[in-house]
Amino acid sequence: MSESKIQDPKYCIIDGALANASSRELIPDQEPVFILRAQDKHAVAALRGYVAMCSDPDHRRAVVKRIWEFEEFAMMNPERIGEPDTDGANKWPSYGRHYSSAGEDADREMIGDDAGMIDNVGDK
Repeated sequence: MSESKIQDPKYCIIDGALANASSRELIPDQEPVFILRAQDKHAVAALRGYVAMCSDPDHRRAVVKRIWEFEEFAMMNPERIGEPDTDGANKWPSYGRHYSSAGEDADREMIGDDAGMIDNVGDK
């Protein structure tokens, strides 16, 4: 069994597949995974929103620690912080819905944006 660690302590790569580092359980190919990188200027805000919804104290502490690491990375590497790109985002197979690049109306319909959240996204 070939294993390599990745930057996130919760996950590792086993025989070329993403796995939970503690349980060793492989994440199925059909299960979507969303990765936030510290260079993404929206990552800390997303993590803060996420931690506000977490009820398990141990998980909250782990997420807060990760937020600190993201903030430290941003302070030490301001030139690397920016808007994320989506290069390659449409290269992977979709196992459920099939999304298009038809524009904002399609995006709103795709995520069920009844509250107008897309209108509130962006730099303030």
